[in-house]
Amino acid sequence: MTTRDERVRTGSTERREQARRDLRARILAAATALFDDGGADAVTMRAVAERIGYSATTIYLHFPDRDALLFAIVDDAFGVFGERMRAAIASSEDPRARLTAMGRAYVEFALDHPAHYRLMFITRPDYLLAHGPEEDRARIESMGALAAVAAVAADATAVADALWAAMHGIAALATGFPIFDRERALAATDASIVILAAGLEI
Repeated sequence: MTTRDERVRTGSTERREQARRDLRARILAAATALFDDGGADAVTMRAVAERIGYSATTIYLHFPDRDALLFAIVDDAFGVFGERMRAAIASSEDPRARLTAMGRAYVEFALDHPAHYRLMFITRPDYLLAHGPEEDRARIESMGALAAVAAVAADATAVADALWAAMHGIAALATGFPIFDRERALAATDASIVILAAGLEI
Protein backbone atom coordinates (compact mmCIF):
# COMPACT_ATOMS: atom_id res chain seq x y z
CA MET A 1 0.00 0.00 0.00
CA THR A 2 1.36 3.40 -0.95
CA THR A 3 1.71 6.10 1.65
CA ARG A 4 0.27 9.57 1.35
CA ASP A 5 3.75 11.03 0.72
CA GLU A 6 4.34 8.55 -2.07
CA ARG A 7 1.00 9.44 -3.68
CA VAL A 8 1.84 13.13 -3.45
CA ARG A 9 5.24 12.57 -5.06
CA THR A 10 3.71 10.44 -7.81
CA GLY A 11 1.02 13.03 -8.48
CA SER A 12 3.60 15.81 -8.58
CA THR A 13 5.77 13.88 -11.03
CA GLU A 14 2.80 13.18 -13.28
CA ARG A 15 1.77 16.84 -13.27
CA ARG A 16 5.29 17.92 -14.19
CA GLU A 17 5.44 15.39 -16.99
CA GLN A 18 2.07 16.52 -18.31
CA ALA A 19 3.20 20.15 -18.17
CA ARG A 20 6.34 19.18 -20.10
CA ARG A 21 4.25 17.44 -22.78
CA ASP A 22 1.87 20.37 -23.00
CA LEU A 23 4.70 22.87 -23.45
CA ARG A 24 6.35 20.71 -26.10
CA ALA A 25 3.04 20.57 -27.95
CA ARG A 26 2.75 24.37 -27.78
CA ILE A 27 6.27 24.76 -29.13
CA LEU A 28 5.56 22.41 -32.00
CA ALA A 29 2.25 24.11 -32.78
CA ALA A 30 3.96 27.51 -32.89
CA ALA A 31 6.76 26.17 -35.09
CA THR A 32 4.23 24.58 -37.43
CA ALA A 33 2.31 27.85 -37.72
CA LEU A 34 5.52 29.67 -38.60
CA PHE A 35 6.35 26.97 -41.13
CA ASP A 36 2.91 27.17 -42.74
CA ASP A 37 3.18 30.95 -43.01
CA GLY A 38 6.76 31.31 -44.22
CA GLY A 39 8.33 27.93 -44.89
CA ALA A 40 11.40 26.45 -43.22
CA ASP A 41 13.31 29.74 -43.20
CA ALA A 42 10.69 31.25 -40.90
CA VAL A 43 11.28 28.61 -38.23
CA THR A 44 13.96 29.72 -35.78
CA MET A 45 14.28 29.01 -32.08
CA ARG A 46 13.97 32.72 -31.33
CA ALA A 47 10.84 33.13 -33.49
CA VAL A 48 9.16 30.16 -31.84
CA ALA A 49 10.07 31.44 -28.37
CA GLU A 50 8.65 34.87 -29.13
CA ARG A 51 5.45 33.34 -30.44
CA ILE A 52 4.72 31.44 -27.23
CA GLY A 53 6.20 33.97 -24.82
CA TYR A 54 9.13 31.92 -23.55
CA SER A 55 12.90 32.27 -23.82
CA ALA A 56 14.82 30.49 -26.57
CA THR A 57 16.54 28.50 -23.81
CA THR A 58 13.21 26.88 -22.98
CA ILE A 59 12.82 25.72 -26.57
CA TYR A 60 16.22 24.03 -26.41
CA LEU A 61 15.07 22.01 -23.41
CA HIS A 62 12.55 20.27 -25.67
CA PHE A 63 14.32 20.34 -29.03
CA PRO A 64 18.14 20.19 -29.10
CA ASP A 65 18.39 22.27 -32.26
CA ARG A 66 16.44 23.78 -35.14
CA ASP A 67 16.96 20.64 -37.19
CA ALA A 68 15.13 18.53 -34.63
CA LEU A 69 12.29 21.04 -34.59
CA LEU A 70 11.95 20.97 -38.38
CA PHE A 71 11.99 17.18 -38.37
CA ALA A 72 9.21 17.16 -35.79
CA ILE A 73 7.16 19.44 -38.05
CA VAL A 74 7.37 17.09 -41.02
CA ASP A 75 7.14 13.89 -38.98
CA ASP A 76 3.35 14.00 -38.97
CA ALA A 77 3.44 14.75 -42.69
CA PHE A 78 5.41 11.55 -43.29
CA GLY A 79 2.64 9.72 -41.45
CA VAL A 80 -0.05 11.27 -43.65
CA PHE A 81 1.99 10.54 -46.76
CA GLY A 82 2.44 6.90 -45.78
CA GLU A 83 -1.27 6.48 -45.02
CA ARG A 84 -2.23 7.89 -48.41
CA MET A 85 0.18 5.63 -50.22
CA ARG A 86 -0.98 2.53 -48.35
CA ALA A 87 -4.62 3.42 -49.02
CA ALA A 88 -3.82 3.77 -52.72
CA ILE A 89 -2.27 0.32 -52.81
CA ALA A 90 -5.22 -1.20 -50.94
CA SER A 91 -7.76 0.45 -53.22
CA SER A 92 -7.64 -2.25 -55.91
CA GLU A 93 -6.24 -5.65 -56.78
CA ASP A 94 -5.79 -4.59 -60.40
CA PRO A 95 -2.14 -3.59 -61.06
CA ARG A 96 -3.05 -0.77 -63.46
CA ALA A 97 -5.62 0.70 -61.07
CA ARG A 98 -3.17 0.46 -58.17
CA LEU A 99 -0.48 2.22 -60.19
CA THR A 100 -2.89 5.01 -61.08
CA ALA A 101 -4.06 5.41 -57.49
CA MET A 102 -0.50 5.45 -56.18
CA GLY A 103 0.68 8.05 -58.69
CA ARG A 104 -2.22 10.35 -57.95
CA ALA A 105 -1.86 9.89 -54.17
CA TYR A 106 1.81 10.86 -54.38
CA VAL A 107 1.28 13.99 -56.46
CA GLU A 108 -1.87 15.05 -54.61
CA PHE A 109 0.03 14.92 -51.32
CA ALA A 110 2.60 17.34 -52.77
CA LEU A 111 -0.17 19.60 -54.06
CA ASP A 112 -1.95 19.58 -50.70
CA HIS A 113 1.23 20.11 -48.65
CA PRO A 114 3.74 21.89 -50.90
CA ALA A 115 5.94 23.34 -48.14
CA HIS A 116 6.08 20.01 -46.34
CA TYR A 117 6.83 18.15 -49.57
CA ARG A 118 9.72 20.45 -50.44
CA LEU A 119 11.24 20.00 -46.99
CA MET A 120 10.71 16.23 -47.00
CA PHE A 121 11.92 15.42 -50.49
CA ILE A 122 13.84 18.40 -51.91
CA THR A 123 15.59 20.68 -49.40
CA ARG A 124 16.10 18.05 -46.66
CA PRO A 125 15.89 14.60 -48.25
CA ASP A 126 18.07 13.31 -45.40
CA TYR A 127 14.88 13.36 -43.31
CA LEU A 128 13.78 10.32 -45.31
CA LEU A 129 16.57 8.34 -43.67
CA ALA A 130 15.88 9.71 -40.20
CA HIS A 131 13.69 8.37 -37.43
CA GLY A 132 12.29 9.62 -34.16
CA PRO A 133 14.34 9.42 -30.93
CA GLU A 134 12.40 6.38 -29.72
CA GLU A 135 11.95 4.66 -33.07
CA ASP A 136 14.03 2.42 -35.29
CA ARG A 137 12.03 2.83 -38.49
CA ALA A 138 13.27 5.44 -40.95
CA ARG A 139 10.73 7.63 -42.69
CA ILE A 140 11.75 6.21 -46.06
CA GLU A 141 9.61 3.22 -45.15
CA SER A 142 6.62 5.36 -46.08
CA MET A 143 7.81 4.76 -49.67
CA GLY A 144 7.04 1.06 -49.36
CA ALA A 145 3.97 1.44 -51.56
CA LEU A 146 6.22 2.07 -54.55
CA ALA A 147 7.88 -1.28 -54.05
CA ALA A 148 4.47 -2.94 -53.71
CA VAL A 149 3.36 -1.55 -57.07
CA ALA A 150 6.69 -2.46 -58.70
CA ALA A 151 6.48 -6.05 -57.47
CA VAL A 152 4.88 -7.00 -60.79
CA ALA A 153 8.21 -6.34 -62.54
CA ALA A 154 11.26 -8.58 -62.80
CA ASP A 155 13.54 -5.85 -61.41
CA ALA A 156 11.25 -4.42 -58.76
CA THR A 157 13.84 -2.05 -57.28
CA ALA A 158 14.64 -0.39 -60.61
CA VAL A 159 10.95 -0.05 -61.45
CA ALA A 160 10.17 1.40 -58.01
CA ASP A 161 12.95 3.94 -58.52
CA ALA A 162 11.56 4.82 -61.95
CA LEU A 163 8.08 5.31 -60.51
CA TRP A 164 9.48 7.49 -57.75
CA ALA A 165 11.49 9.56 -60.21
CA ALA A 166 8.43 10.17 -62.39
CA MET A 167 6.12 11.15 -59.54
CA HIS A 168 8.78 13.20 -57.78
CA GLY A 169 9.51 15.09 -60.98
CA ILE A 170 5.88 16.08 -61.34
CA ALA A 171 5.60 16.93 -57.64
CA ALA A 172 8.75 19.09 -57.82
CA LEU A 173 7.33 21.01 -60.78
CA ALA A 174 3.96 21.40 -59.07
CA THR A 175 5.47 22.74 -55.85
CA GLY A 176 8.11 24.92 -57.47
CA PHE A 177 6.54 26.48 -60.54
CA PRO A 178 3.31 28.53 -60.19
CA ILE A 179 2.32 27.87 -63.82
CA PHE A 180 2.28 24.14 -63.06
CA ASP A 181 -1.14 24.18 -61.39
CA ARG A 182 -3.15 21.29 -59.96
CA GLU A 183 -4.92 20.48 -63.21
CA ARG A 184 -1.69 20.39 -65.17
CA ALA A 185 0.09 18.34 -62.50
CA LEU A 186 -2.63 15.69 -62.38
CA ALA A 187 -2.83 15.56 -66.17
CA ALA A 188 0.93 14.96 -66.26
CA THR A 189 0.51 12.28 -63.59
CA ASP A 190 -2.12 10.44 -65.61
CA ALA A 191 -0.01 10.69 -68.78
CA SER A 192 3.02 9.29 -66.93
CA ILE A 193 0.95 6.40 -65.59
CA VAL A 194 -0.16 5.51 -69.12
CA ILE A 195 3.48 5.40 -70.26
CA LEU A 196 4.66 3.45 -67.20
CA ALA A 197 1.77 0.97 -67.43
CA ALA A 198 2.54 0.35 -71.09
CA GLY A 199 6.18 -0.30 -70.26
CA LEU A 200 5.16 -2.73 -67.52
CA GLU A 201 2.54 -4.29 -69.82
CA ILE A 202 -0.23 -3.93 -67.28
